[in-house]
Amino acid sequence: MTGSPNGDLACPGSPCNSRKLAMDRLVEAFRARLDEFVTDSSQRVGAADLPFYRSLPPPVRAGAIRRAFEAVALDLVAATPVAFPTLMRNLGLQRAAQGVSVTDMLVGMGMGFDVVSAGFAAQFAADPDAVIFWEHHCGRISYAGAAALADAYVASREQVVLAQAEEILSLSTQVLPVLHGIALLPLVGQLDSDRAERITLALLTHVSRQHARVVIIDISGVPRVDGVIANHLLSAAHAVRLLGATPLLVGMSPDVARTMVDAGLDLGRLTTLADLERGLRHALTLTGYTLGRR
Repeated sequence: MTGSPNGDLACPGSPCNSRKLAMDRLVEAFRARLDEFVTDSSQRVGAADLPFYRSLPPPVRAGAIRRAFEAVALDLVAATPVAFPTLMRNLGLQRAAQGVSVTDMLVGMGMGFDVVSAGFAAQFAADPDAVIFWEHHCGRISYAGAAALADAYVASREQVVLAQAEEILSLSTQVLPVLHGIALLPLVGQLDSDRAERITLALLTHVSRQHARVVIIDISGVPRVDGVIANHLLSAAHAVRLLGATPLLVGMSPDVARTMVDAGLDLGRLTTLADLERGLRHALTLTGYTLGRR
């Protein structure tokens, strides 16, 4: 007794031999009627209220459905569905990137399977083994395909969210040139260790490339700073000083000052000023600029 490709046992007697024969009849019929199924499914999907499929030219829509059915044909004789889920996963990543609704994809897929099921119900009305074989394998193939499609959409959405977070993080660590030799890093929102490390990198890159002499770090827009983040900020200021620039920390709230004291952090040579205006005036003095009076 040996294993068959579809996971059943191949044996000379009934009932497993009858299942093997039913599989052969069903698969042969599926391949023989492939063109018919593609045409009927394409027309049905195109007539439905599915924006994505309705927007596709008929040849393109038919080609996509054909590839799906060809994958189904491979999985009908496989122990585990592989071809169809793989196709749906790849399509899901593409369609999600194009903004296609996952509902459109799932409904379109369901319509294709319904067309085949209706066709086989009529063709094999007197052959229950073939119908049972199709319904069983149709269920597991469509389930695997839908699961792969859903996973792809979730993965794509996660990629979008990560990309947006990366863009926001990049924008939130931009060092702005104020005047020649003076740079400003305005910080807004919550700080974490990852963002703090990016701040250090951004500061060092700007000082090195733009030859800034004074760097103003404005934390007035940061609602809360714990001991770890405060230490990161002091490390960033120290790194700026190592490159020959003077760091100024402005906008420190009483709570942040208390946090630094409680954490035992030594501000040392770091100049702190109440607000950005005072920071800019001090930076101008350090660089030799003179403010005109009105």
